[in-house]
Amino acid sequence: MELFIDTMEGFEALDNLVARVKSGTTKGKLDKYVGSALRANKEDIANFNKEQLSRGEDSEDGDLGTYHDFNYKNRWKPVDLKLTGDFHNSIKPKFGSNSFEMTSNDSKAEMLQDKYGDSILGLSTEDIQEVGLDIVGQVQYGLKNEIL
Repeated sequence: MELFIDTMEGFEALDNLVARVKSGTTKGKLDKYVGSALRANKEDIANFNKEQLSRGEDSEDGDLGTYHDFNYKNRWKPVDLKLTGDFHNSIKPKFGSNSFEMTSNDSKAEMLQDKYGDSILGLSTEDIQEVGLDIVGQVQYGLKNEIL
């Protein structure tokens, strides 16, 4: 009989969760856990942006082009926007409640964005999906503890 009661309580908890999701009262909690998981992965998020620049790509999968002078980096491609490393090292996510945008406080950032476009700071759709896969377990864990 005790198993039956626990099962019934489980169904009541599930019904309660479904009602809360339908009414939208869990949205704030979801935002909280997504934001927390994103912040916990800030270095990985920044590395996605740096890695795509190292491949010579922007966040829209655009090619950053070719160096005009082979001797500048002893190669024509990829244009990786990395000479001293200051720009790459300054790339960080800036967080909202459940989102982020990529930023740089390097003195060359504005000049580089003017020359190569604003999309040098940001993640590709593929990388955003990878971030989602990376944080889903953390979000589920937080919500599970909240619900149970």
